[in-house]
Amino acid sequence: MSAASARRSISSAAVAAAKLSMPRDPARASATPSRIGIAIHRDAAGRIGQRADVASGAAMRHRGGTMRRLVNAWALLLLLIVSPRGGSIARAASLEHPTKRQLDEVAHLIGKHYFRKIAHDSLEAAALECLAGTLDRYSNYIPPREAREVQASLEGSVGGIGVSLALDTTAAVVRVVHVFKGSTAARAGLRPGDTLIAVEDRPVRGRAFDQVLDQIRGKPGTHVRLTIHHADDPTAVTLTLERFAVELPTVHGLRAAASEEGQWLIDPRSRVAFVRIENFSRRTPQEFDRALEAIRRVGARALVLDLRDDPGGLLESAVEVADRLLDSGAIVIIHERGKRDEVERADRAVSSRLPMAVLVNGFTASAAEVLGACLQDRRRAIVVGSRSYGKGAVQNLFHLRRTPGLLKLTIALYQRPSGQPMETHIPGVGSPNGGVWPDSGYSVALSPQRERDWRESSMRAAGGFGFTAEEPDTSALFDPVLERAVQGLRPTP
Repeated sequence: MSAASARRSISSAAVAAAKLSMPRDPARASATPSRIGIAIHRDAAGRIGQRADVASGAAMRHRGGTMRRLVNAWALLLLLIVSPRGGSIARAASLEHPTKRQLDEVAHLIGKHYFRKIAHDSLEAAALECLAGTLDRYSNYIPPREAREVQASLEGSVGGIGVSLALDTTAAVVRVVHVFKGSTAARAGLRPGDTLIAVEDRPVRGRAFDQVLDQIRGKPGTHVRLTIHHADDPTAVTLTLERFAVELPTVHGLRAAASEEGQWLIDPRSRVAFVRIENFSRRTPQEFDRALEAIRRVGARALVLDLRDDPGGLLESAVEVADRLLDSGAIVIIHERGKRDEVERADRAVSSRLPMAVLVNGFTASAAEVLGACLQDRRRAIVVGSRSYGKGAVQNLFHLRRTPGLLKLTIALYQRPSGQPMETHIPGVGSPNGGVWPDSGYSVALSPQRERDWRESSMRAAGGFGFTAEEPDTSALFDPVLERAVQGLRPTP
C-alpha cells in the first residue's frame, strides 16, 4: 500500500468514509443487524412498540432530502412573507450565493415569525445539510449522534456490553439476537431470545430506538443497568453490566460452528472455502489474514469471497485486502482535483493463490467494488451474482470546528485497473456501464423474496436471531449465487 493511501486513514482532521454513501434497502434494514452491534428495526417515527413497515425505511432514507426542501422553503418564504402590520412584502437579498449575514437574517426571521418554535440546532443542521447535500448524492452533513456511529463502524469498535438487539415487530419488543463470546453480557448470562424491558429503570416500550441504543452504549469502564426477561423465565431480572470496547467483526465464515471445517468450508467434499466481508473497517485486513490462515488449516482448494450487501468502508482497507490476493499491478486508479492520477498497486507477497469466485449484488458498493473490480480485471477471480451498486467516488469526513457533527465530502473519483469508470450516479461523470458486472455465464438474479430468504438463512447459519447449531442443515442455506460460484470453481472433468 502506498504512503498516499496510508494518509487517507482515520485521523482527527479527516477520515475516509466511503461506506455511508449508498442508500439502504428498507427491506434489508428490517432484517440485518447494523455494524454497531444493534439491529435497526423501527417504525417511521423510530419508536419501539409500533409495527414497522417498508415505508418507514424509505422515509428515513430520504430524511436528507426533506431537510433540503425545508431550507429551500425558508428561502422562498422570505420572498412571500406578508407583514400583518403593514401588508408589505419582506424582501431579502438574492439567496443564490448567500452570505453569512443573509443566512443569519433567514434564521432570525424564522425564529421570530415561524408559526412554531424551531430549535437553533435544527436550523443549523438543516443549513449545513443543504450546503453539502446539493453537491452530489454522497456528500452530506452528518449530525453528532450519527457521526459517532460512523466513526465506531470505521474503527471497528464501540463502547457497549457485547450484544446485538433487534425489534421483534410481531410482539413489539426488543430482543437479544446475538451475544459476543467473552463479553460482559455473556458473563452476566444474557442469551439470544431474551427480552429487554428497561434501561436504567426506564421502560423501552414507546421510546425512540436510537435513544435506547444511546443509553446502552457508552464509555468503556462505565456501567449500565438493564432489566430483562430470559427466554425461558418470565420473571424480570435486573443486571448491572460494565461497558467495554466491543470489537465488531467484519470477516465471517459460512456458519457458526464449533469446528473450523464447519465454519469455513462449504462442504467437506469440494473443500471450497467461504469468506464473507461485511464491511471494511480499520481491522478488516487483519481479520482477513486470520481467515486465510483458517482456510489453509482446513485444506481449502478454492475460495468464495462474498461481498454481497457490503456497502464499503475504508478504501485503504480494501486495497490492503486486494494486496493479499494479487502478486503485482494496479488495484485502483484515483482521480483527485488538481493532482495527477494516483495508482494504488499490489506491493507485498501474495497471501493466497487459491482459485477464487467473488459474489456481488446491487448492495455491493464503494470499497467493496474496488476489491471486486480489481480481482475481475486482473483475472484473479470470476464474478458471480448481479450488477453492483456503481459507486466510484471517494469521500473524506472532516471534523468541524464549531459543531460536533462531521462533513462528508466527495474528494475524488476512482477507476478500475482497466481504466473503466466505476461511478454510475453522479450527473456528468457517471457511466451507465459503471459498477461491477458478473462475468459471462455467471449472472444470477434473485427475486426480492428469494433475496430476503437468502439474507435470513445466512444470518441464521451465522448464529443470528438466536439460532445456533453445531452443523446447520446446508439445504436450508440453498443459495443460487453461491451454488453457481461453486460450480464455476469445480475442475472441468
